[in-house]
Amino acid sequence: MQITVMSWNIQHGGKDGRWIGQARIINEVNPDFLLLQECSDWPERDARQVAQAEADTGLRIMVGRSRTKGYTAVGWRPEKARWMGCDSNMYALTNGYTGVWFEIPHLPAPLMVVSAHLSCYSAVQANMEIQTILARTHKPQHLGLLGGDLNHVPLGDEEIDWSSVQPYNRSSRCLLPAPEGPPVWRGNPIVAQTLRAADMTDVAAHVADSRGDHSLRAPTAIHGRIRVDQIHVTGALRPAILDYWVIADQDVSDHHPIVARFDLAKIDESKLAKYR
Repeated sequence: MQITVMSWNIQHGGKDGRWIGQARIINEVNPDFLLLQECSDWPERDARQVAQAEADTGLRIMVGRSRTKGYTAVGWRPEKARWMGCDSNMYALTNGYTGVWFEIPHLPAPLMVVSAHLSCYSAVQANMEIQTILARTHKPQHLGLLGGDLNHVPLGDEEIDWSSVQPYNRSSRCLLPAPEGPPVWRGNPIVAQTLRAADMTDVAAHVADSRGDHSLRAPTAIHGRIRVDQIHVTGALRPAILDYWVIADQDVSDHHPIVARFDLAKIDESKLAKYR
């Protein structure tokens, strides 16, 4: 009943030979579910790319739709979970998303697993995108998890020195300062607030706070300086959280992989209900 979930922005589809190193790291983690972002051009570049990724990792992999060709993907271990259906929307979101429903032995409801990559250009736009994704994550019975490059500040992390960040990143990720006086920059928490309003739990923050280990809130993007890569779960999965860690010692992407572990025997069945 324990599962390992790994999420990783692989930077432009793991081109230039980087996929070999990425596959090695994935296999070292041996996840039951793999959430990938920036699978750039995977369907167009070579029809064999997904088959190669499946052969390299031992996972089945579904690539969602994306109008920007910045594809997301969900991989799963077929001996752990049975594919039931999928949901993907390339129009409502900048990069689309990939959602897959799974039947897992002994679980009282299907598990929805979503890989997402929100807009980096606007916290307001990213908030509209996460609202769309949250409606899918809770279907059909509020047992779901989502992970990916959410691109905006989580709740509770320390405020960074925004003066050292590129101006276009400040304008997209911060609340606008007052027009008079010197600018005071603060991260815009709207995406994180929407996640919390939807009864979602930030796994990294949950584990960090329960252990008193602030290092788990460290930035995950090498250049972005904030913890953009996140895994969130619905209320029914919150008691199942066991562990979370970051793989920072890697040089094959500009994002660090993040990993979470869950004990599905501990789900809160009182939180399960028919989605409306």
